[in-house]
Amino acid sequence: MTRRSLGFIFLGLGLASLAGGLLLFFSGIFTIADTLSPVARITSPGEVPVRIDEAGVYTLWHDRKVQAGASSWFEASHWEVVPVDMSFSLIRVSDRKEFPAIIATMHSSISTPDRESFGIGTFEPDREGAYLLKATSTMDLNHEFSLTKGKFTRTLTGIGLRLILTCLLGFFGVVLLALGLIFVLMKKKPTPLRLSPSAL
Repeated sequence: MTRRSLGFIFLGLGLASLAGGLLLFFSGIFTIADTLSPVARITSPGEVPVRIDEAGVYTLWHDRKVQAGASSWFEASHWEVVPVDMSFSLIRVSDRKEFPAIIATMHSSISTPDRESFGIGTFEPDREGAYLLKATSTMDLNHEFSLTKGKFTRTLTGIGLRLILTCLLGFFGVVLLALGLIFVLMKKKPTPLRLSPSAL
């Protein structure tokens, strides 16, 4: 195998590594966007229909508007992550099977320009279908909640692993590209002419 052909192999491997890194990076962005996109919103007390596409973990968030003058909901000191005297459940329409919320001991949080959301807990429906998301309260206070697909902490762990793999692929891609360019552009040293014995 010549040095030039080896250089082209390194160039191909480098481009493949960089392409794989970019693919992992953008798939991670789409995964975060999908995780943060609510499949249902509800104002308590009340219930809303929700379509569950597949069995698994779904996270319930308590949403709070960022303070904006007179239109803000509550001062932070009077606002609770899990409001007292409230219960949450996911009810399957077909057989009325109820999946109560598994309240989290540690609450994750996300922030957007117009809203703060705090993870209350999770539901674990065992199959796809039509469901009702229900929030009940003994107090007549309106709170907003949202339901998203997946578990946020688990998604963050997956994103972290993807980021590490992206950096590794990018590093090896740059190294392989550099080696490939060196081998392709390096000129072959001219071989010295040998004089035949008759010419001496």
